[in-house]
Amino acid sequence: MIETKKIGENREIEALKNLAAFGFLTTKSIAELTEGVVGNSALKSAKRVIKRLLENRDILKRKSLDGINCYVLSGKGAKRVKPFCFKQRAKTGAELETRFAKRQELIVFKLKELKTNLGGELLGEIWLKRDSKRFFIGLHGVLWNIAENKGIGIYFISSIRSETAEYIIRMERKLRNFIKEIHLISFQETAERVLKREIQKVKRRMPLPPIDL
Repeated sequence: MIETKKIGENREIEALKNLAAFGFLTTKSIAELTEGVVGNSALKSAKRVIKRLLENRDILKRKSLDGINCYVLSGKGAKRVKPFCFKQRAKTGAELETRFAKRQELIVFKLKELKTNLGGELLGEIWLKRDSKRFFIGLHGVLWNIAENKGIGIYFISSIRSETAEYIIRMERKLRNFIKEIHLISFQETAERVLKREIQKVKRRMPLPPIDL
């Protein structure tokens, strides 16, 4: 597909909006979140968009711990995209750490998968932490249904312990009026299965009051 000027501008706004939602993204994730194209076409489109946004100083380039290129909003980019963002909130990412690029890619992939099936607004961990109500701190992402005023949460598993299971149960109870369910994700499916079993064991063993997140 030939990228016209109008399509190009729309792609730029799309990428900037996603950066506002997630804080930072890799080229792979920007491609993943590009609507209407997939695979190699999406990757080529993302690379063109990134090149233009860097030249226009709408975004800044960073490196993750494992050497992956990451991108964040500049002040100029945040101002440009703010009217298009959820709740019209967009902030520069100049101060953000971009250490966990692979984890971010997995979170983006899972949220995009959910959105394809259900629709809604994608909100990453950075956006959730910056939200004035600071409601969903503890989650690593949310697919938000504006009409229902409810969402589906994402939690990235970094450890499999009974304390982790307890924490997730407490989050579920505290956020039950706003989060319909919490999806557990990890680099290994076995970790997800083990933690789910641990959660069931903890639920049977002890009632837990919600925590103040």
